[in-house]
Amino acid sequence: KSARVVGFIRDEPQIKIMPNGIIQQRFIVEVETVSKNPASGALIVTAYNEACPARIGDKITAEGTIKFISNYKNPGQIDGVTRLKSDGITARMSAGKNGVEIESVDGNFWTKFLRIVAAIRAHYQQSMQQVMSSEDAAAIFAMLFGGYAGLNPELVEDFQTTGIVHILSVSGSHMSLLAAATAYFCLLLKLPRWATVALGFFVIITYTLLSGMLPQVIRSAIMGLLVFLGTALKRDVMSARFLAFAALGMLIYQPLLIFDVSFQLSFSSTAGLIYIAPNLRILMRELPRWFSMPAAMTVSAQIASLPIIIWYFNQVSLSSVLANVFVMPLLEIVIVGGLLGGLIALVIPVAGKIFFVGESLIFGAGAELNKLFANLPFSAVQVPTLGIAA
Repeated sequence: KSARVVGFIRDEPQIKIMPNGIIQQRFIVEVETVSKNPASGALIVTAYNEACPARIGDKITAEGTIKFISNYKNPGQIDGVTRLKSDGITARMSAGKNGVEIESVDGNFWTKFLRIVAAIRAHYQQSMQQVMSSEDAAAIFAMLFGGYAGLNPELVEDFQTTGIVHILSVSGSHMSLLAAATAYFCLLLKLPRWATVALGFFVIITYTLLSGMLPQVIRSAIMGLLVFLGTALKRDVMSARFLAFAALGMLIYQPLLIFDVSFQLSFSSTAGLIYIAPNLRILMRELPRWFSMPAAMTVSAQIASLPIIIWYFNQVSLSSVLANVFVMPLLEIVIVGGLLGGLIALVIPVAGKIFFVGESLIFGAGAELNKLFANLPFSAVQVPTLGIAA
């Protein structure tokens, strides 16, 4: 029904230019009142007009038609309704011709902190856009902080075919990469174990804050923290217990996560790294280490998550080992280097620009190599929908 909604902007507003040139602005709003009646919960408000300045925590008033969120009717479609409900979002509104009204609010300490985080993200995005193509900037920004805005659909399709599409959004692999880089750095400096754990926690928590603290990011961070702690203490059994404890804690907090695809994939693939990878590395001990380490991790994660991947996507990637061995190292350089590049650009803008040009070249090489693997015969095999018994 038509209503007037008043609330507060919860996340960074998203601006998109439509093919017809119209500007679309999207807000996630924590609702305070609906037609002057007290209300709670969140909804998505979409407005089509000139983009108005808005920040996290600002007060927003919108008039339009409120509708419940519904799934597409295509069989096998991922349940988007449950995913949004697990994030507290249960409705959507398309603002009418009057659009939305934004009232600037100072906000509390937490709101001001989130605005600082948003400004840092904007700094990274603007620094990259100055020296890269819009498609490269969108892809690298997605790899650093998540979000699919501006991504080339062909690039996404190639990454899906080779089974590394998770690199285009903040995932457990990002946390594992940062944890590994931190551990290697601490090893070079010969820091004590407690300092390694403290620095690892600091890096992962900081990155989680910069990535917008989305539910899937928080899940990945919790897993990364717990597995990193278990690894730093050199106790694989502890890593497994930490993983189970994290899953239980999350499901107590939000039971709907049990139906979320990313939740299922995150925990199954991480379980594969804990339970299967060590044995595979032993089996591959005769192979060169530069190949056996990433290959064992890739195969382990795929074996553990295979039933879920087949169930939802009806596709198995046969080229993922090649992509993980030859493409992922390049993309990992882009992620770690991209985070450093933003810091360099903050202190020495010219050096930051040169750094980001190099990032764009490395990413281009990785994307082209991945495209080559994606176009190989049988790079991905379609699997029919199987019954629950299978």
